Amino acid sequence: MAPSTEFTQKRGAFRTSFRFRPDALEHTLEQKREHARRVKVPWPEIGAPSSHERLILPDGALRWVILVPAALAIFAAWRDGPQPITLAVHAAGALVLLAGALLTRRWRGGEVTRIFAGERVITVLDDPQRATLLAEIESRRAGSLLAAEEDDAPQTVRERLRRLERLTRAEAIPAAEAEAERARLIGAEPAPAPDQSFRQRRAFESVTVTLGPDRLRWRGNHLFEGGREIALAYADLPEPAAEDDYDTGLDFVLAAGVMLWTFAIVSTLATIVTAGVPADHYVGGPGLPRAIADFGPLGLILLGGVALASVVARTRYAAPYPWLRLIADRQAPAIVAAVDARRVAALRAFARPNPARTLEEQTDVLDWLRRDGVITPSERAKHLEEARGVCEDPDLDRLAEEPPAAPARRALH
Repeated sequence: MAPSTEFTQKRGAFRTSFRFRPDALEHTLEQKREHARRVKVPWPEIGAPSSHERLILPDGALRWVILVPAALAIFAAWRDGPQPITLAVHAAGALVLLAGALLTRRWRGGEVTRIFAGERVITVLDDPQRATLLAEIESRRAGSLLAAEEDDAPQTVRERLRRLERLTRAEAIPAAEAEAERARLIGAEPAPAPDQSFRQRRAFESVTVTLGPDRLRWRGNHLFEGGREIALAYADLPEPAAEDDYDTGLDFVLAAGVMLWTFAIVSTLATIVTAGVPADHYVGGPGLPRAIADFGPLGLILLGGVALASVVARTRYAAPYPWLRLIADRQAPAIVAAVDARRVAALRAFARPNPARTLEEQTDVLDWLRRDGVITPSERAKHLEEARGVCEDPDLDRLAEEPPAAPARRALH
């Protein structure tokens, strides 16, 4: 049994500690001005690596870099003196500050990895110990699951296949090792579809969707809101919904920055336009046309700033699945179609005869797929006939260590 080990992490306002007991992980998360959260999780209850969630922490300094120079530019526009030069200096200073904030954000921000264990959460901070911590947690989790499956009693081929399925679902053994053992027992399965990747971009935001053999990985990153990375199994996804989602969030920071800079520019231009104008220039009959000619373009600039701020403050997304949000662009329908094709294929794969199941269990699976409309009645009858030849094969009752009575069965399609 592995000895106890301790780790401590500290980054920004967060502090974590880990104590690796032989039977459980003790974890403490401390945050400034909040109570410490402590959990103790038995190793087998910790989530597999594919269920980990990675969070990119938002960079609060960027908000101040956008808002403070814009607010100072407003005051500069009201001061006496060469306002265009002052405004240009403020704008240049704001750009320098923004560039500096963007170049140094990696030292201020960072990522955290959240490991789920039921309703409990284990938080691993992004520091030099992160990879070691995750590897140690996974090693002990997988080791505990393998130890629970150890049995010196002889196993039949069907029992060995069931064990492989349990360990593969729990990610306690590498997928390649499970496939090799399964191929040795009953023959190889069809090769999975190749990975496929989609990437969406717009100002300040990006979304990446990677379609793997049995699950998709979604990663979203926003300049001001941070980011998130999760994995979702195709078989767990519902049918896609044609829904839109709107997020206002921290985009109000951008909207406020746009409005402040618009007011500063309009105020400066208004001062330039009215410089040296006689007091009665806008009075009388000719005054109105002169005011429209002088201030009309400024009004259009102001309306344009308001329109841009309203667009920035309300962002539209496509939300076809829970926990999965796409940028609402021309590529979104193609991504949804590709994900749904994999979802349907993952469900239809359950209809193939599975030697690890009995005929009764396989029949229940086919009935479930038929009720949900995944397969048709004729397909159910076809797969049931195939299952009789596979699930009732007497060769499945031989001991796994014994050689097969006949050559290995062909790959199941």
